[in-house]
Amino acid sequence: MTSKPSDRNNARDVTRRDAASPDDVVEVVIYVSDHCMVCDYADEVAATIRRDFPQVVVRLVDLATATEPIPESVFATPTYFLNGRLWSLGNPSPEQVERELTALAMTATSS
Repeated sequence: MTSKPSDRNNARDVTRRDAASPDDVVEVVIYVSDHCMVCDYADEVAATIRRDFPQVVVRLVDLATATEPIPESVFATPTYFLNGRLWSLGNPSPEQVERELTALAMTATSS
């Protein structure tokens, strides 16, 4: 899946579970840039997360056109944040995505 840079800013997915409290929401924010050779794969990672974990909010933020403050720890792209914390510098492996998001989903449903 390839996404044009302009699509990235419009890719703010607000999929949330009904009546979820803010503590229950899992959010992945992926910082990307046009000059990044592996950021197209970040688009694929985002699509996979949206498909396999529909309760997760996924946002792609293009550094060139971002209107929100960029965290200081974003010094390379892609950079992934999970629930506001640095998760991965570079693309995480499919196994890492599965492991981390499954664990969070299990924690959210058991609380």
